[in-house]
Amino acid sequence: MSVYAVAISGGVDSAVTAAKLLKDGHDVFGVTMLLTDQNKDTLIEAAKTVADNLKIPHYICDLRTEFKKNVIDYFVNAYRSGLTPNPCAICNKKIKLSKLLQFAKNHGADYMATGHYAKLVHDKDTTELYEGANFNKDQSYFLSLTSIDHLKYIRFPLQNITDKSITRELAKSYGLPNFAKTDSQDICFVTNNDYVSVINKYSSTSNIVGDFVLNGKTVGKHNGIANYTIGQRKGLGISYACPLYVTMIDAKNNTITLGKRVDLLKNTFILNDVNFLSEISSKEKLFVKIRSGNKKLSAKVDQSKDGLKIKLLEPNVTAVCPGQVCAVYNTNGKVIAGGLITFE
Repeated sequence: MSVYAVAISGGVDSAVTAAKLLKDGHDVFGVTMLLTDQNKDTLIEAAKTVADNLKIPHYICDLRTEFKKNVIDYFVNAYRSGLTPNPCAICNKKIKLSKLLQFAKNHGADYMATGHYAKLVHDKDTTELYEGANFNKDQSYFLSLTSIDHLKYIRFPLQNITDKSITRELAKSYGLPNFAKTDSQDICFVTNNDYVSVINKYSSTSNIVGDFVLNGKTVGKHNGIANYTIGQRKGLGISYACPLYVTMIDAKNNTITLGKRVDLLKNTFILNDVNFLSEISSKEKLFVKIRSGNKKLSAKVDQSKDGLKIKLLEPNVTAVCPGQVCAVYNTNGKVIAGGLITFE
């Protein structure tokens, strides 16, 4: 049997992950990431309670410095630049499935297991990432930037579970006290979805007032570009004959362009910083997901000097946001690649 490190957060998913591996006869120990000072004592205590209940060793991996540099600073700088970041995907790539994985291997683990709802297929020489069986909780989108070199050491014991209620029933059957614990909804370092407060905490230039521009003319003042995203309609404070939306953010000139809904329609964009998880075939029907909660969209995907050129084959797609993650899938739900959206 193998030695597994399980990334334990104190939640039900990671607890069941550890319990399933123990039941299968593996040696298991728990590792918990310390990412910020926010609620750190509560986090550690919750994780320790799970480890004690399962009678497994438990380690704390202090990644606060790395997390600040690679995730929080990225998040703040992206918004300051008029982009829409995805910190969870970056965390998987640079922290959870890389730094934490290395910590686990240094402590004797053959593999690291997490409570992600996604599917990994490991063959002798290959590792493939797929959508998980639980489509409502599928997290393959957030893993699309993570390299194969890291994914080959990762295991997802929950990948065949079709509904979160099954996970909770398993937790109850294993005697885990957190079987009814509610899911966390926020980004871990953002409270009550108030991301602007986080940006203001780390940046003194995020709320500099600038111009709203419509049809080339200034029509009002915005409160700082960090307060707005592409496609935003509410909170603009501009009266007009028809609804207006944020269509472009120009960080260099500190201006925000407004337009009608039709101005948001996009059918082509570029993916840069592309992480290839499989070869792209021109003969294969492909799909893209441009937000975690969105459905996949059929698309034509071509390689270009800048990365991947995406042409959406479905009409009326709005609010494609520069900086956001885009994952490319085939018809079988296999993740072909992931990258960051930019425009030509």
